[in-house]
Amino acid sequence: KDVVSGDFYWVKSVNHHRFVIAADCTGHGVPGAMMSMIGKSSIDKVILIKNMYDPAQILTQLHHEIKQALRQEETGNNNGMDIVVLRLDDLGEQQTKVTFSGAKNPLFYIESGQTEIKTLQGDRRSIGGDQNEDTPFTNQEVVLTKGSLLYLGSDGLVDQNNLKRKRFGSKKLIRILQGSCEQDLAQQKASMIQALEEHMAETTQRDDILYIGMKI
Repeated sequence: KDVVSGDFYWVKSVNHHRFVIAADCTGHGVPGAMMSMIGKSSIDKVILIKNMYDPAQILTQLHHEIKQALRQEETGNNNGMDIVVLRLDDLGEQQTKVTFSGAKNPLFYIESGQTEIKTLQGDRRSIGGDQNEDTPFTNQEVVLTKGSLLYLGSDGLVDQNNLKRKRFGSKKLIRILQGSCEQDLAQQKASMIQALEEHMAETTQRDDILYIGMKI
C-alpha cells in the first residue's frame, strides 16, 4: 500500500529446519513498518538466540517478546500481529513434514498431483496486545510429497474491497489458487495479480498485501 509495509516475511534454515513465516502487523505505512522491525527482531531472538523451533512455542514466546518490547502492561499499547509459522522438515523419500501454527491466519495447501485446496486454520488469537492468554497456540502437522504447494500470507488480499464495497474474500482466493495450481509459480502470481486488479478496478488499496506461494 505504501513505500514501507506492516507485512513482512521471514525465511531461514536453522539446524536442519526450514522456517517460512508471514506476518501482518497492526497498521501500515511508517507505524506498520516500525512494528515489522520489532517483529523481525523478536523472531530472530526467539529462533536464532533462544533456539526455539516448535512453531506453537515460537508464537507463545513471540507474544511475550512483543508485549515486553512495547511495554504493553505499562502503556496500554495494543499493537500486535497476525502470523503464520511453518517449519519444514525433510523426511527423505521426497516427503516433507510441515508443522504449522497460526495466530488467526490460515495455511492453504494442495497435495502433489491434486487440485483440491485443503486448509489448516490458525488459532483465534493474535500476537501482542490484550489477548486471551488462556487460549494456547497449537501445532498442526501434515506430510506432503515433492511438488505439493503451500500458500500463506496476510489478510490484505481477502479484505480488499471493490467499488461496491465487496471483499475479495477467501472463496475467490481459493477458486483462483485451484484454477492456476497446475501452472508454474510465476504464472500463478500473474493470475492472482490480474484477479486482484480486476476486482479493485478504480478502488484504492486499503491495506498492505503479502501473499506467498511455494512448491515443496
